[in-house]
Amino acid sequence: MGGLAACAVTPSTGAPGASPSPSSSAIPNAELPACDPPPKVATPAWFPDDLPLPPGSYFTVDLTPLSGYHRGLFASPGSVQAFGRFVLSSWPDEGWLLGRGDAEFGEVENQFVRGSAAGGFRARDAFCKPGYVNVLIIYDPNAGAS
Repeated sequence: MGGLAACAVTPSTGAPGASPSPSSSAIPNAELPACDPPPKVATPAWFPDDLPLPPGSYFTVDLTPLSGYHRGLFASPGSVQAFGRFVLSSWPDEGWLLGRGDAEFGEVENQFVRGSAAGGFRARDAFCKPGYVNVLIIYDPNAGAS
């Protein structure tokens, strides 16, 4: 499977594999408001222990399940590009297969599967300084079970 190759696209050039510089943002950092990250909540019991999150990440909301999928929000320090690189480098090491992924300026999304477990995420930059990422994750430990 392809993975999050689109995560490493520089917004200003679209060149694959290039890492954006801080100055590549459409909004100069000096003009961004200060971050006011959401409060932390306990990591939900349904979240898999072997689906690592970047250091400093924490859950912010455990949402009501929908169509059999658990749903939750978490905040992660950094940018969507850093989040995407983290996912690409750590989730396959835990046996998770990634989909092809999709990325736009300030956003990345993908699906993941291992055995009968499946899920997906959408990560969006919070345009503030120093910056963090809001991530919606959905997960069903038995999505492939019949």
